[in-house]
Amino acid sequence: WMRRLVAAPRWANGRDVETYVRRVAVECATRETAVVPDAALDAALATVLQMKGQPAEAEEAVASPASPFMTAGPAVQREPRFDIDIAKALLEAKMDGGDEDDPAAGADDDLAEALQEAIVGLGYDEDDAARDKLERLLAGFADGSAPFPDDLRSRVLRRTGASAGAVDEALRRQAGPVLTAVRSAIAYREKRAAQLDELEEGDKEEAIDEEERIMERLRQRGPCPEGFSWFRQGNGWRCGGGRHFVYDDDPILRED
Repeated sequence: WMRRLVAAPRWANGRDVETYVRRVAVECATRETAVVPDAALDAALATVLQMKGQPAEAEEAVASPASPFMTAGPAVQREPRFDIDIAKALLEAKMDGGDEDDPAAGADDDLAEALQEAIVGLGYDEDDAARDKLERLLAGFADGSAPFPDDLRSRVLRRTGASAGAVDEALRRQAGPVLTAVRSAIAYREKRAAQLDELEEGDKEEAIDEEERIMERLRQRGPCPEGFSWFRQGNGWRCGGGRHFVYDDDPILRED
C-alpha cells in the first residue's frame, strides 16, 4: 500500500500520509468498524492515487459502497492482497521518503496558506461579486497584462515575513491553482442557480436547505482553516481556495 503511495506522482511525504490516514478513517467509518480492514486500506489508497493523477488498475477495480451523499460515480478500490499493519505502513512510508518534508515544499505551503488567509481576510470570498473581482485580478496576472494584486501581495509579505523575492516566486506558482479554484467556484454557483430555477418552489426550498446544512457542517467541521466557502466538485466538496476537499461519504457530512 504505502510503497505504491510513495511511488505515486508528486509524493509529498507527511502531507500525503495525512491525506491517506484521513481517507482510511473515512473508509472505516463508512464500514462502521473500529478495526482497519484490508478493504479500507485499498479503497483509501485508490482514492488518494486518483487524486494524485494515477489511475487505479482497471482489472482489479470494484465499486466502493454507496453513500447517501454521493452524487457522482463511486471511487474504485483494489481487491485486498495481503495483511498489513497500518502503523507499520506509515512508519515505512516515512522511512522511504525521509522523516521530514522537503523544506522548500514546506515553505511554499506556508506562503500558500498566507495567500489564502489574505484572500478571505480581504473579502474576496464574501460573495459572487467579490469572487468575480478576484478572478479578473488573477486572470490579468496570469496572462501578463497586470501585476499580482498589491493588497494580497502586501498581506502575504506581512504574514510570512519572507523576502519579497521568495514571496513573488511563490505567488507565481500559486496564482494558477487559486485562479482555477475561483473559476470553478463561480461556475458552480452559476450552474447551481440555473438548477434551482428549474425546481418547483417546495423542491427548491428543500434543496437550498439541504445545501445550507452541508455548508454549515463544512464551516464547523471542515478541514479549511482559512474559512473559504465551498463548492460542489465531483463526488464531494472543495473549498474556494482549492486546497481542501471533503468527500460525500465523509462522516462530517452525516446526520448526528
